[in-house]
Amino acid sequence: MKRWCGLLAAFLLGHAWAQISFPPENLTQALGVNSQGRSFTYNRGTVQLELLAGLVYKVGYRGPATDYLGAGRVLAAGIGEPKIAEAFLGFMRQNADKLRGKGPQNIGVVDGFTFTLTLAADLSFTLAPVEIKDFGPDRHVLGKSGVMIREFSDFQCPYCKQFTLQVKPELEKRYINPGLARFSFRHFPLTQIHPQAMPAALAAECAAQQGKFFEYHDALFEKGINVSARAQELKLDELKLLRCTQDPATRQIIESDLAMGNQVGVNGTPTVFVGPFRLPNAYDIDAYERYIKMANAPGYTP
Repeated sequence: MKRWCGLLAAFLLGHAWAQISFPPENLTQALGVNSQGRSFTYNRGTVQLELLAGLVYKVGYRGPATDYLGAGRVLAAGIGEPKIAEAFLGFMRQNADKLRGKGPQNIGVVDGFTFTLTLAADLSFTLAPVEIKDFGPDRHVLGKSGVMIREFSDFQCPYCKQFTLQVKPELEKRYINPGLARFSFRHFPLTQIHPQAMPAALAAECAAQQGKFFEYHDALFEKGINVSARAQELKLDELKLLRCTQDPATRQIIESDLAMGNQVGVNGTPTVFVGPFRLPNAYDIDAYERYIKMANAPGYTP
């Protein structure tokens, strides 16, 4: 299956408010349709919804092969971004001949979604959240029970700092401390643009060997990347920390996280998964509850 990377995402600048993970009436209202069923007619096509825990999990559409605007409006409602309807219309006008008869095509939209389109005698698509079945073992974890929230992060990334200072405390209060979720940190240092990210990641791993990973993690984001100063503040053994940072085995741990991040499609930081689902917006606190509900839905298996 060919992937048409980012051909629609370029129109959206990454700002989307997903109807996926919301109750189905949010989507039908966005389309101006009065329906309480999982299947309904829209324009000249048919929309089929799959639900988890009463929330929209997948949006399917089938309609005339040339009804790009109708299909685009359904896509826009599923993603929660009206502008994508026009983007989809323009994309189809430019690429329909290349897509027709080629079977299912994975087309890039915005982060957090998979969009698979087939153009033949009719036009059909499925919009769904990105789902990852296997992340490998989790090493740095907060919380004792519940769905795993995984963050791929970079200690020099200002957006990761915002996540750590503003979002993570809310996650702990709402979900982690009450036992509804756990939190796992994964390294994803963007070394090409953040020269201090790898040294900070190595030091954090070595702080973990002394039992203070999250204390060191928090200090790096709160006070800045100064490996020695942060170690002194936390009363770590600096010589032991230094030797550890120079050990190739420590770097291999970071490289392993990077490889996993690349494997699951991480293309920036912070990238957050709730259970198997990639969040479209890591800063949307309320979205975590909805995705936790979907991950816990009876009978759901990622």
